Amino acid sequence: SASRVKVLHANVLRMGASNVALTHFDGRVFGEYLYETFDAILLDAPCGGEGTVRKDPNALKHWDISDVTAIADTQKDLIESAFLALKTGGTLVYSTCTLSQLENQQICYHLQQTYPDAVEFLPLNDLFPNAQAACTPEGFLHVWPQIYDSEGFFVAKIKKSPL
Repeated sequence: SASRVKVLHANVLRMGASNVALTHFDGRVFGEYLYETFDAILLDAPCGGEGTVRKDPNALKHWDISDVTAIADTQKDLIESAFLALKTGGTLVYSTCTLSQLENQQICYHLQQTYPDAVEFLPLNDLFPNAQAACTPEGFLHVWPQIYDSEGFFVAKIKKSPL
């Protein structure tokens, strides 16, 4: 979405980040064309948006499992591409604003099954005070709106070991 790139650009400028590249390309191309190029990647994946229901009550009005399954397939392609574009020893942060394990944990497990010796999940238990209360046993952060009075979201931190 071109409008989201503009908002992201404004946020990058506001935060003073100078080592950031923004693009409007399909993220599925980076693994092949920029193999092992990046030290760190943030993949804020397109998702079903279940976690946004507090600000948008219509978010679940048109929810359909076939849409979620299609989005999960795209997420798998994106996380594989991001992982290939990541340098050995680099860090990939995968995030969504959805609550579904199909779009969250299962995408991370897919990456681990695809590259079993190269994927290491890094726990986020100390990300903020009492973060361990929102972490899964693997250390993924799964924020539930009803617990934190917030939007719902998911974050995983993944380190790339030598392939």
